[in-house]
Amino acid sequence: MHFTIVFLVATAVVYGANAAICPTCSNQNDYTTCTGQQNCQAEHDACETKIELRDNKIEYHCSDATNCAHQETQNSCDNAGNNGHCVICCNSLADCKAKRDDYFLFAPIG
Repeated sequence: MHFTIVFLVATAVVYGANAAICPTCSNQNDYTTCTGQQNCQAEHDACETKIELRDNKIEYHCSDATNCAHQETQNSCDNAGNNGHCVICCNSLADCKAKRDDYFLFAPIG
């Protein structure tokens, strides 16, 4: 019995180690308020950052890296013709902050 419990705990720790921690924003229209955090489930190893271009609304969702990369390719923030929104992938709070700051500091106006 003791071995089973130790094995289950060790397995949970190993699988949980790759889970992303994504930012949360208290005001989705103000990127400077993205100071909270959400712990993603084990199968989510990336944060999908969706930015609505019209009002610079920002949302973070837990995602898997492959799906996020696909969304980022399809909806690049470097492409003006992307249906009114773009996606940036990140994998840690620091990475998300750096990419978010880069986008909002250098975002095209208009």
